[in-house]
Amino acid sequence: MLFRSVMRGIRAALGLLMGVAAWAAPQSDGLDAYMRHLAQEGQVQIVNETVSIPGLHALTRFEIQYRANWDYEVALEKRGEEYYLQIRPQVTAAVVSVKHTMKLPEGEEQKSQRYRVLLLHEYDHVAISADGRVKVLLQGLLRNIAPMRVRWTGTIPPPKDAVNAFILEEMESRKRAVVSLVDHAYKKLDRESDHGRATLPNRAGLFLSLFTEKHLEESKFPYLEQGRKVLNSVEAKTATRLFRF
Repeated sequence: MLFRSVMRGIRAALGLLMGVAAWAAPQSDGLDAYMRHLAQEGQVQIVNETVSIPGLHALTRFEIQYRANWDYEVALEKRGEEYYLQIRPQVTAAVVSVKHTMKLPEGEEQKSQRYRVLLLHEYDHVAISADGRVKVLLQGLLRNIAPMRVRWTGTIPPPKDAVNAFILEEMESRKRAVVSLVDHAYKKLDRESDHGRATLPNRAGLFLSLFTEKHLEESKFPYLEQGRKVLNSVEAKTATRLFRF
């Protein structure tokens, strides 16, 4: 079975930013080497247009997508007059990708200081959602779906579409959990930087705290034990970090 899924998240900048950029000023075209790298790794599409939401001047959307292949074993269990399915998924492959759409103010002077600060703040968000551990975490959760037991009132034997629907819901639940984890990190960045208006008091500390066991606990991650194992794996520890101090 092959399945492809997309989940979107949104963050927005509230008002034009007047703070001081934390990094060196970008080049004349609006992107320094760091942001160019983020744009490439995060598959960022920039759209210069007025954000239609009142009071907002920039909007970044991230999309988490995955493709998965799996097989399964299923057994029927009868208890009294009720039937249950014992489903054991076997995910053979899971590939995750993340892309972004960034809306920036139309007509704003791109060489101006406030535009540069706005752009830098938006790319801070890209650095979070394009972090390699996001992909590793979701891949790990998808590849290790535990056997499930579900009540069954349909035909016997159960059709393949019905069994696959149960497995898909488990996958979608894990994807929603990862999207919520990224959203939690976005909100933390906005809260500590006042949506980019202020320089982060502890930039290194904030980014180093993300996608850790503590971050899972703070965000009330629903797959806590599985998440801990994945984030402690060699794959997660060697995954690309895109933020810069």
